[in-house]
Amino acid sequence: MARIARGNADGITETKGKTLKKLDWLQLALLWAVLTMFCWGVYGPLLGKATGMLGGSRALAMVCIGVGYGILGVLFGLLILKTGIVPDKGNWNPTGFRKGFVAGSLGVAGNFSLVMALMLYHRPEVVMPLVFGGVQLGNTVFTCLDLKKWPKKGFVLGVALLVVGVVLALINRPAPGNGE
Repeated sequence: MARIARGNADGITETKGKTLKKLDWLQLALLWAVLTMFCWGVYGPLLGKATGMLGGSRALAMVCIGVGYGILGVLFGLLILKTGIVPDKGNWNPTGFRKGFVAGSLGVAGNFSLVMALMLYHRPEVVMPLVFGGVQLGNTVFTCLDLKKWPKKGFVLGVALLVVGVVLALINRPAPGNGE
């Protein structure tokens, strides 16, 4: 039973007998984006607490992260395919599998790099803004190179403001014993 979304020129999509307008999809996407921000925002501090509970071992924390990624990644992927929560069509093929595997490997390598950064500098309030602020910059550069197209000036300004925001967050970060 294929779950294929059908769209029309008005931005209306039909999936599993339900009709969603473009705005509905945007609202759902924003909801998931906010959930991502929450999860990743809590991730660094919680990782630090877990590491402490694991006797200070970042390696054991990394194993726990890998187990979580593996189990939840497979379960969530299968859930989307089985239930049709979002319109999803496609087929397994070697090229797509390789690119997906490389993307997943880069995600795990980034996670390992984050764990190493936190291991060497035990301040998630410093490391996390650098990492997640820098992600946007890396994403922009990679996408521009991949598309062979430079973004509009407004987008570049937005990325510059992001860098300023990261610097402001670091300057004004919460610190233990500040007395404020």
